[in-house]
Amino acid sequence: MAITALGLLIGVISTVLTSLFGKISRQQIDMANHRAHVAENYATKAEMTEGINRLEKRIDSGFNRLDEKLERLNQ
Repeated sequence: MAITALGLLIGVISTVLTSLFGKISRQQIDMANHRAHVAENYATKAEMTEGINRLEKRIDSGFNRLDEKLERLNQ
């Protein structure tokens, strides 16, 4: 009787562990896919900083040109 109970217990534990390891493996794959998606579609902090700096320079350049045109008109 004890051997039967032990065999049944081992069978249940192995089924639970197999299921658990399968879920962990799927979770790791999903996480890797999510990380790849983020890396492909979203900018890093450095990229954002570079883009903002370029935008500021273009805005400043545009305002400088406007100032120069206004000064020429007022002369």
